[in-house]
Amino acid sequence: MVHQSPRILIVSLGGTFGGVEHYLTGLAGFLEDGAELHVLTQQPELRRRLKAMGVHVLPMPELPKPLRFPVTALLLPLIFLYYGIDTLQLNGYLDTIFAPWARLLGRRVICTRHGTFDVEAYRWYRQPHKFYPRWLCRVCSRFASRVVCVSETVKQDVAPYLPARIITVIRNWVAQIPRMHLPEQDGRTLRLLYVGRLERYKGVHLILEAMKRLHDVELTVVGGGPAQAELEQLAAGMPVQFVGFQAVPAPFFRAADLLVMPSLGPEGLPLSPLEAMAYSLPVLLSDLPVHAEISAGGSAGALFRSGDAGDLGEKIEQLRDLSTRQARARLAHALVEEEFGAEKARQAYRQLFGVKGTA
Repeated sequence: MVHQSPRILIVSLGGTFGGVEHYLTGLAGFLEDGAELHVLTQQPELRRRLKAMGVHVLPMPELPKPLRFPVTALLLPLIFLYYGIDTLQLNGYLDTIFAPWARLLGRRVICTRHGTFDVEAYRWYRQPHKFYPRWLCRVCSRFASRVVCVSETVKQDVAPYLPARIITVIRNWVAQIPRMHLPEQDGRTLRLLYVGRLERYKGVHLILEAMKRLHDVELTVVGGGPAQAELEQLAAGMPVQFVGFQAVPAPFFRAADLLVMPSLGPEGLPLSPLEAMAYSLPVLLSDLPVHAEISAGGSAGALFRSGDAGDLGEKIEQLRDLSTRQARARLAHALVEEEFGAEKARQAYRQLFGVKGTA
């Protein structure tokens, strides 16, 4: 009997390239040799990367965000029939609204929760654009066949609202882990690094506030987003460089002394700290639950009180010490190798999607 490979449609209707899109690139790499993959997305960088991997990216007209969802809802039955799709994979908050529709059409649905529902953080009458997508996601996720949580922190958030039998945890991973290379004292200014989206909740303004009280520090900001103009104004006259989005951030990890991730939350499981730890770069993280999770409770990465620029500055001063940074880097690299390597995630996803054989 000849086994038929799973036929999977991945839908991602977000407009920016970030952590979810990195995740989807890696997921496609896990599945492509044992499944028939099709992807529906408008995001140009994601389309380019997946096409380069040989993944079938479906043509989709350039549409404003309000039209993407009704048009996709109309397209899904046609795509299911034409390509014989048996599994739909969904990612964003609003993407999840397709779960009931797909189940009604007899398809299996796997939703990945990249972050918490966080409905209670917003009021429907003040921030409806944030409240309703999260509320709809919480409701529609109940229709999924399986819900993948990218961290234990996300699982704890979604568990009260979803049947336990559909929840599974597959933590985010680092695709390639270089050999350990411990930090070396070079006598120069302490080089801080931030890698991620520039939005208010990411807390980059806290680094700038802390730097005003410090001497001999400089900051490189890798990434873009709606808060960039405001941050550039706050950083005027300071030793801060904004370099924009970088498809390959590895050179910045190698050039830095310390990665700072001051997010105010919520976070699902951020990739940048894991990648930094894989490059033996010490990390300083706000004490969100997920940051404690990926730093072994603060042993493999230093933690500071979330939202407290004063405490952030004190922790930066403590990490000037070379032996302290080397000890953190050694523990961080070992933790990533043990807990966040790609092989563990690859096996879990291939089993989840019913992909046979070994890659």
